[in-house]
Amino acid sequence: MTSGLSFNEDYEDHASDVIQMLFVKGDKAGFAASKPLRCSPSSHWSYSSGTSNIIARVLGHRFASRLSAEPLGMRVRC
Repeated sequence: MTSGLSFNEDYEDHASDVIQMLFVKGDKAGFAASKPLRCSPSSHWSYSSGTSNIIARVLGHRFASRLSAEPLGMRVRC
């Protein structure tokens, strides 16, 4: 949770980043990754489900490649 991502995690504000990411935007990780940095990575702790969605996308692609595509000689594009 020290990504530095500028991400509003307010669950009561319908215009907040988390509400938009979870209920409005289709590409959750893409939406989060489009947000600017608020501070340098590793310099400030701030809970961000946007950061978690970015990490989940990266890990999902890596595991998908290892478990399904690579054994078949294919590559998965991110």
